[in-house]
Amino acid sequence: MRSQHCMRKLSNVVLILVVAFVMMAVAGPVRAATLVVDGTCTDSNGDDLCDDGVTYKTIQAAVDAAVPGDVIQVEPDVYRERVVISKALTLQGDPGAAETVGPGPDAPTLEGDGASGYGFAIADGVDDVIIEGFIIQNYGPHPEPSGGQSAGVAATNGTTDPTTDITVRYNRFDDINWAGVFFYNSGQSAYERVSVTYNDINMGAWSLNANVYGVECTNCAQAYVAHNEISGGCDGIALSAQGTAAHAVDATGNRGENNTIQGADEGNILLLSYDPTAGDAAPVLRNTQIVGNRLVNDGATGEQSNSALLVYPAYSGEVEALTVMDNVMAVDNADNIPVDLATTKNITFSGNTITVTNPMVNGRALYLNSVGGSFMDIEDNQISVRGIPGTGVYIFHGLDLHGSAGTRLLSRLLSRRTRFSIQHADLMWAALEGEATSRAPAAPHAPTARPGFEGARIRNNRFYGENVGNSSAALRLRASLPSTATVSIAGNEISGFNSGMWVNSPQNLFIRDNT
Repeated sequence: MRSQHCMRKLSNVVLILVVAFVMMAVAGPVRAATLVVDGTCTDSNGDDLCDDGVTYKTIQAAVDAAVPGDVIQVEPDVYRERVVISKALTLQGDPGAAETVGPGPDAPTLEGDGASGYGFAIADGVDDVIIEGFIIQNYGPHPEPSGGQSAGVAATNGTTDPTTDITVRYNRFDDINWAGVFFYNSGQSAYERVSVTYNDINMGAWSLNANVYGVECTNCAQAYVAHNEISGGCDGIALSAQGTAAHAVDATGNRGENNTIQGADEGNILLLSYDPTAGDAAPVLRNTQIVGNRLVNDGATGEQSNSALLVYPAYSGEVEALTVMDNVMAVDNADNIPVDLATTKNITFSGNTITVTNPMVNGRALYLNSVGGSFMDIEDNQISVRGIPGTGVYIFHGLDLHGSAGTRLLSRLLSRRTRFSIQHADLMWAALEGEATSRAPAAPHAPTARPGFEGARIRNNRFYGENVGNSSAALRLRASLPSTATVSIAGNEISGFNSGMWVNSPQNLFIRDNT
């Protein structure tokens, strides 16, 4: 009897499972709902629900009514709102054609009317948000009161619960006071997997507390900022690590790719790492990749000096493991350093084109001041400096490798950390030793005898100068480099400068197969 009872019980369980499976098959998977917003509808009750009882009058009303995972479809109209997103949602206007910058022709407009605030604000700890196909404009007065920050899309998560998986794409931003897209905290958490792609961001001319960043991503990890067109502002894209004594931050794995940025007043791309409290916790901006961008600037416009790419670590901050590859960088009327990688540790700078036309000051196209780490590779780049006769001819070097920070603050910070070293120098030594009997004496110092030797590898680059000052050099190696520095210079093509190489240091210099 016991066995028959067990068999009947088993049969009932099987029957229940079969019925449940059939019901699921008929019903199908649970799908996200789509809530429609139409600002032109009639709302007789004034409750932001249209008279049809289904459509919403405002974006915020639809967001409040939605459940996580829903889609908010916004029809064309002008929406004078500041929308707070408190759950995982997709907010969709008209994204337009795939892989085309900016929204489609039926994009709704989110209008700020010049008052402070954020167009779309993502609440603390909210993940999985998509914002696409909008025109977002006129957020923030010009100038804004000191400390005020207005943005088109913003997350200012001041908690330890990170905001992750945020996508902002196919939008247009016009006349935004602080930043088109703004992610910021003081190191409490990292904004992981932020994607900002195919946006058209028009910042306008920078001035104090007005028109600052196209995209600011402070304390982001694995952020992807790509295929955007950005004009004006203080900096087009700012990727930064900012910590405090209480919150050390490691902002790692960020990538800026295939953006077109022009006319930023300070730098088209700014890489920044700092602790404003000057505490012992050192924020680090690590493993950043700047690839395939077009960075165009004009030093004759704006109030600050204009750079294509600018690195600025300060107050204990570090920028480490930087890859700059296949970018086109052009600066006309250069009144600053077009590409400044000062104090960066571990640099790969490859396949880039730097064109400087009509320098307005003495300077250098690529500045490597107090860089360090375990390697520095400068390979396969083209660096051109062209002066214009009759406009003044300035001393302008192609590449300047310098050992001193030049300021008391940075000198104090870098004295603890700066090292020039090259992991590939043994290749040069091996080549020299292999040909010692036929072409050169054996190297005086084997690498194994000098562990931790310091230096750089500069190879297969093309340096071109035209109408540059009489003291201009394609490669300038300063006396401020460490006396133990090792630098190998091989396979480069140099023409048009007063000096091909102007070297005061280091003691261990290897020059080979250059033209």
